[in-house]
Amino acid sequence: MDSRRNILIRLEGLPEEEGHLRLSEFLKALEEWKKILHQFDQMESPGGRPEVYYRVVNLSHSSPATIELEPVALPRREKKLPKNQALPTYKPPKVENRPRRLMSELRSIKDKAGVSDEVDPQVLVSLKAVAPSSSNGIARSSVIYGDTQLDLDQQFSSNVSKLINSELVSHGTLDGQLEALNVHGSGPYSCYVYPPIGPKKIRCTFNLLFRKKILELADKYVRISGFMHYREKSDFPYMMELSEIEELHPSSVVKFSTLVGSPESFIDGTSPHDIDDDW
Repeated sequence: MDSRRNILIRLEGLPEEEGHLRLSEFLKALEEWKKILHQFDQMESPGGRPEVYYRVVNLSHSSPATIELEPVALPRREKKLPKNQALPTYKPPKVENRPRRLMSELRSIKDKAGVSDEVDPQVLVSLKAVAPSSSNGIARSSVIYGDTQLDLDQQFSSNVSKLINSELVSHGTLDGQLEALNVHGSGPYSCYVYPPIGPKKIRCTFNLLFRKKILELADKYVRISGFMHYREKSDFPYMMELSEIEELHPSSVVKFSTLVGSPESFIDGTSPHDIDDDW
């Protein structure tokens, strides 16, 4: 085990609890961190599928409580192929890319530089949930990777809140290849569309009515219409709520730049020029 690639999460409770965390608060924080790490794994995976899991290799309750997590590559899933077809060359995931990307995005938030378009809004909600607050019983919170320690302090929490509240929405259309489906259980359901230009991929959410259609169109070129979610000062959406979908021939795929929603048509009349540039 190479401990240099492990992630350390430190949590300290409120003074009135003598620096300890209540059991419910501790478990809630771990659940939020699980969501965060899972999303960063998907962001670094070429197909958006989970490739890494984390195992607890050390626990310490000396103030503050510290959890050490080791990223481990998931076992390779063997696919059944025709006898005359060879398995593709297996490329094990670079597990160290996950914590590096995590630290990069956390640093960007702390420095008020925003986040990349790939960061899901639920990640921001989870980061807000693990930052210090009297409501979650956390007085101090930090993440350590290698020689770098980032404190998720009150300023960090405030910056996350600004990112959550600065979202803009517009109706538009998107062409690309449909991959990385999440259609299990009762939802929420999602997939990724890989446009020919612009962002590497865009996450799309959809309801049960589209589940069968999405499964039929997996790995095919599609045109999707719906509400596009933008972050402040971003030219491309990071997420889309699907309302229509149709199959396209690859030669019919239209460049993303000609299909994005009109900036003047943001929901509730908000214009990009009306946004405060303080951020």
